This record gives sequence, structure tokens and C-alpha cells, in this order.
Amino acid sequence: MKAIVIGRFGGPEVLEIREMPEPGPGTGRELVQVEAGGLNFADVMTARGGYPGTPKPPLIAGREFCGKRARGGQRVMGYAKWAAFAQHISARPELLWPVPNGWSAEDGAAFPVNYFTAYFAYWKAGLLSRADSIAPRVLIHAVAGGVGTAAVQIGTLLGAEMYGTSSSDEKLARVKELGLQHGINYKRQDYEGRLKISPMAKAWTLSLRCWEASTPTRAFVACEISGASSCTAARPARNPNLTRGCSTPKAPAFTDCG
Repeated sequence: MKAIVIGRFGGPEVLEIREMPEPGPGTGRELVQVEAGGLNFADVMTARGGYPGTPKPPLIAGREFCGKRARGGQRVMGYAKWAAFAQHISARPELLWPVPNGWSAEDGAAFPVNYFTAYFAYWKAGLLSRADSIAPRVLIHAVAGGVGTAAVQIGTLLGAEMYGTSSSDEKLARVKELGLQHGINYKRQDYEGRLKISPMAKAWTLSLRCWEASTPTRAFVACEISGASSCTAARPARNPNLTRGCSTPKAPAFTDCG
């Protein structure tokens, strides 16, 4: 079968289309004929060799996909740590989900990583089954990215009041069309200062980070200002001071959703 292979660690130039052996279904796995794959920043990190748990090259790239079960032909979308960018993949059945009617293969391939990550953050913060009627207030960093836009759409369904940070007004305008109420261009405005002067600065529920943790201190400050739980949508850079899970500002931590 044809596959996109990471022959060595590096930039896009290390990706090669190669003929690779067909995978077998394996014990407790299902064979899927892949129709489309979704590209994420985690895939870029994997190609660079910076994503934790990545095996040594060569390896087949890709972590989310959409296709048909080899047995039965049901259309499914799925997740894998790697090996999704190939004509076939041997997948864990618990990481396969039916594709809704009317969705294209591209729609299905773009869904699992972004939307399940955002959903997990809301669930981890306890926002899916709140007993009170007060709207949760959420801060979403990198709001114009894949996980960020998914978080906005889910937050809209949950009735959340959302603040989002991005690098341009154009990006913020597009996300506001999805339901974001408050946009912060961090290149022109310090989001910490914006939160400090917010009349609701003490009523935050969740701070969701959607990129590699290169500046965790600023994110922690935002959590301490807001009194929110802190979750991240991507595993942070190797840092012994960071732990897994969601927590209160007294012990800020990150959730490894990758």
C-alpha cells in the first residue's frame, strides 16, 4: 500500500510517499480503508521528533482519519498515535466512531482530534453537567486554531461566555461568527491586563490552552487571576514542573490530551 512516511526527523521535506506492507487487523483491532486524513500540529511535532512517545523513523505519519471498515463497509472516523496517512490502518475499535450522515471523508477526518480534545476539557472542568444556571466563563487561548474553534462551538452549545486570544483581528472576527463573545488580540493587548480589569475576573471557570506549552507562566497567571481550572489541548514541552490533570490555581497543571 502507499503511505506517507517520516523517513527521518525534520520539516516537511522528510515526508515521503512509500510502498509499505499492508497491515493485518491484529488481535483486538479492525482494518480500515482510509479515505482521508486530518493534519494537526501534533503531526508537525511528530515529524520533528518532538512529540512524546514517537518511535524512531521510519514510521507512517498521521493520527486521525476517515474511511470504511474492511469488514462490513461502515464509514468510520478514527484516531491513532501514528500510521493514519496510509491506504489502510489497523485501528483500535474503541477509537473508531460512525461518521454522521451527510459528512464527507474530509469532515470525518478533521473531527476527532479537535472536537474530542475540546470536549474533554469541558468535561474535565465539570461544565457538561452543571447544576446551577450561571453561565460558565471560559478563556480559550489560540482560539482561531482547530481545538480553539471546536471549543467555541461546544461552548456556544453549553451557553458559556467565552474570551479568546489570537494574533490578529481577522482571525478573531471569523471565530466570533462561530459564537465567541470577547476577542483579545494578544499582539496589541496584554490578555492578563484585560482579565484583571474584567468585572468578571473572579468568576472564571476554565482556561483552555491550545498549543505547546512554551510560556506556561503567563497561562498560570491568567488562571490565578480568574480562579479557573487549567487544561491544555496538547501535551506540553518536556518540563519536570508540569503535571497531568486539571487543578485549581493553587496547583496549576496541564491535561495531556494527546
